[in-house]
Amino acid sequence: MDFREFRRWYDRPDLRQSTIDGHMNTAALLLEAVGGRLDWCTLAKSDINNIGKSLFHRGLRKSTVAKHMRYLHAIIEHAKKMGLVKDNVADGVVIKLPLTPKRWEHVTTQQTLDALAKCTDPGVRCSIALCRWAGCRYNEMMRMRPDQVDLVRRVLLIEPTPDSRGRLEEGTKGKFREVPICPELHAVLSADMASPLVCGPLLRRARENALAKVRTWPGQPWHTLRKACGSD
Repeated sequence: MDFREFRRWYDRPDLRQSTIDGHMNTAALLLEAVGGRLDWCTLAKSDINNIGKSLFHRGLRKSTVAKHMRYLHAIIEHAKKMGLVKDNVADGVVIKLPLTPKRWEHVTTQQTLDALAKCTDPGVRCSIALCRWAGCRYNEMMRMRPDQVDLVRRVLLIEPTPDSRGRLEEGTKGKFREVPICPELHAVLSADMASPLVCGPLLRRARENALAKVRTWPGQPWHTLRKACGSD
C-alpha cells in the first residue's frame, strides 16, 4: 500500500479534516520509514522507533514529536479495527527526548492590565482579556458571539471549533464548556464587546500587529495568554 492508496483507504468521517491532514503527514513519515510501501503484516516496533528517532534528528520540538507518535498510534489502531493487523505495534513505544527549555513566561495580571491600558482597539482588548482570563484558544476567541456572553450570570459559553463539515463536535482542541467571568474580564467585556463578534472584525495579521505593539511577554502571542490562565 503506497501513500496514494493509503489516502484512499484512510477515509475517516468520524474525524475533523484537520486531524485527518495531521494523520496523513504522520503516515508519510511511516511510509518513508518502511521504504515507501506499507505491509501491515510485517510492521514492527522497530519501524515505530525509527520514526521517532528520525523526527528527533530533524530538530522537531518535543511536543511535535509526541503529536506524531500519538497520530501514529491512532493510525495503527484504526488498521487493527479494520482487521489489517492483529496488534498495535505502537503500544508501549516511548521515545525519550532530551529536556528542552521552557519557551514562554507567565503573563501576570499586571502585565495584562498594562497591555490593555496601551491598547486602543476595543476588539483587541477583548481578545487579550478572553485569552488571558478565560483561557480561550485563538479560534474560540475569534468566533465568540455576544449571545455566548452572560454578563449578568458572569459566565461564558465556549463552543468547539467547527470541523470542515460545519459540525460542532468536541475534540482534543475544544469542548463545550462554561467559564466564569472574573472581574477583570467583566470590566473589559462590559466596555468593549462588539457585535456580531465580540472581538470585532480585525483579521489575524492586523490583530497580531496590534498586540505586538502592547505586549511585553515572549512566546506565542495568544497561546501564551491561554497558558498563563491555565497556570493560574
